[in-house]
This record gives sequence, C-alpha cells and structure tokens, in this order.
Amino acid sequence: MSNKKVYLISMLIFIILVTCFAGYNNFKFREGKILCSSESKIELLDEVPQLSFLEGNIKTCNWYQQIANKSGLFFVFTESCFSGEAVLKDELFSTILTKYSWVEFVYSKNISLMNVDYNEGMFNISMIKNSLESEKLYICHNATFRKDNYYTFLNKNTKTLYFYYLQT
Repeated sequence: MSNKKVYLISMLIFIILVTCFAGYNNFKFREGKILCSSESKIELLDEVPQLSFLEGNIKTCNWYQQIANKSGLFFVFTESCFSGEAVLKDELFSTILTKYSWVEFVYSKNISLMNVDYNEGMFNISMIKNSLESEKLYICHNATFRKDNYYTFLNKNTKTLYFYYLQT
C-alpha cells in the first residue's frame, strides 16, 4: 500500500472517530424553546386531540408547545411536545373520579414506568415537570388518560389535570 493510501485511510478513520465522539457527547436535548404558550381552551383541544374529552369541561388552562434539537453522529432532529394544565369543571371532575380508577403517582418511584426517556428527553424539559415532582398526583391507566407519548396526571385537591404529549 502506498503512503498516500495509508495517510488517506488514517485521516478518514480519524475524522470518523472524532465525528462519532463529538456526536456522542452532543446526543442530548438542548433546552426546549417555547414555540407557543396559551390559555385558550379551543386552541388546546385543536392542538392535542387526545384531550377532546375535556371539551366544554375546562374552567381554565395553561399550556405550552416546546421544541428541542437532538444531535447525534451525522444528524440533528427536532421534537415537539405539548404540556400544561387544565382546571376541570366540577361535573367532569366528579365523573372521572367515580368512573375511573386513579392511583397515587409517586414521581421518584413511577417516572421510570413511563415510555419516555426522562433523563434526556423532551419530558425532562417540559413545563410541567416541576409540578409533577412537587405535587401529590394520581394517574389512571385507562386509554383516555394514557397512551404512547401521551400522559395525564390528576391533582385531586385543585381539580387540575396535567398533561404531556410528545408529538411524533
């Protein structure tokens, strides 16, 4: 093999290794940018169809759409999530308490059961994360309240339903 070929192959391997390790170190979500923040009930139901069962039953809401970039070896991609809270009207709150089974959600013990990469994913930078860690919440395993990439958490004291939806 000629010296030129050895040199080119060596440089190619070096470049690939540097790129791989640089990509590996950056394979994390960066701080999520808020694209949209709103208190509109109509916009919320338009953006997060999983919450359509709340139509006409929300007293107030506050929600966010966030994006974040994740990079790897030779790529960068963007993910988007919706998260927020909706204070429920008394009638719906009473209905979901009696119709569905709610179990206490202890954040430190139960977060790993969710299908989210909570250490590096969008969930970790979502606007509701601090509320989930600090409040006494309940979850329901019925499909109305939990599906892949969609989770809800209920605060029984304040009648608040927290939600997280990773847009795929």
